[in-house]
Amino acid sequence: MSERIDKLCDNLKTRLNAIDASVQRAKANITAIPAKAGQAVRTKVDQAKVRVDAHKTQVKDRQTRAKSKLKQDIADAKGKIEQWKANHEVKKLTRHAENAEEYAADAILDASNAVDDAEVAALEAIQARLAAEEAAASLPA
Repeated sequence: MSERIDKLCDNLKTRLNAIDASVQRAKANITAIPAKAGQAVRTKVDQAKVRVDAHKTQVKDRQTRAKSKLKQDIADAKGKIEQWKANHEVKKLTRHAENAEEYAADAILDASNAVDDAEVAALEAIQARLAAEEAAASLPA
């Protein structure tokens, strides 16, 4: 493989490993909750929300840019790629490859943000369940 392909694969692998680490962190946080109570859950929810909020603007900007680029790239490249190959139009093929690489990186960032959103939702659900159980326990018998 070429050096650029190796670099792209390494970059994507790094990002996917980061997503896997986020999933594992979320899993550990969620499975540890039953052993913890109220304040610990609120703390975890707050921490997860801070992480999500920190990435939201970046994610939205990348999503918008990625969707726009993808639509433009598809419109420009549809039916032209074979022509570009035949005519050895390296600059156009390179630009197409760079757009595809950037779209892949943006899609991975979207996936990472989705993991963070799912962790917040799960932690909030656990927090709600704990509040319901606490209220039920305080009812007179």
